[in-house]
Amino acid sequence: MLLNGEEVRNIRQKPWWMYCIPWLMGNTCVALYPHFYVSKRIYKDLTSKSPSPKSVAVALHELEHLKRAHTFGVFKYYALYLLSRRFRFEEEMACKAIEIRYLRERGETLDLERVSRILSGWAYLWCTSYAEALKRLQAI
Repeated sequence: MLLNGEEVRNIRQKPWWMYCIPWLMGNTCVALYPHFYVSKRIYKDLTSKSPSPKSVAVALHELEHLKRAHTFGVFKYYALYLLSRRFRFEEEMACKAIEIRYLRERGETLDLERVSRILSGWAYLWCTSYAEALKRLQAI
């Protein structure tokens, strides 16, 4: 599944100032309604004729955040995402499920231990424990 035109229009390359914010540095992606922002490398891949499954999976993950924010109410969604560890964790699990299933259908995998370390660390404001993250990801 490649992204359709509407979804591609939602993709933005991260501007320079996002690299100054610890949570947004490096290859991280961020969904800020109505767009999502990716690194130059991922942007170039996603806008190519045949993007890699990993880049498409990341895009699907971020698009799911945008859809959920729209459905839930943008202000309420982002307020809860920032303020509630449980909400943030559940949102990441819902979006990671789409990413993992997409990759699995294409014979690709995601390093669940690495993802669990990230979800249980500072980048996601310690929204869960490593063990809980790994257990939930493995159940997908």
